[in-house]
Amino acid sequence: EINARGLTIEYHADTQQVVLIEQGHLDQAGDTFSGDYITYDMNNRVVNAGQPGRTGERIDITIQPRNRDGGDGS
Repeated sequence: EINARGLTIEYHADTQQVVLIEQGHLDQAGDTFSGDYITYDMNNRVVNAGQPGRTGERIDITIQPRNRDGGDGS
């Protein structure tokens, strides 16, 4: 399950991407991503944080450890 929020949210149907702009926050299976620019590729289930070409941007990421048995935690 994916939960996302931001001051501005853009959905690009042609590329199946969601862009969170300003105070973006995305939760994906317990992993969290926060920043002013986050893109989520719905087809590949991939998160990218930060605007290309910008430096010094603050991105907060929390990634949960995987189980040693290789399972998904359920």
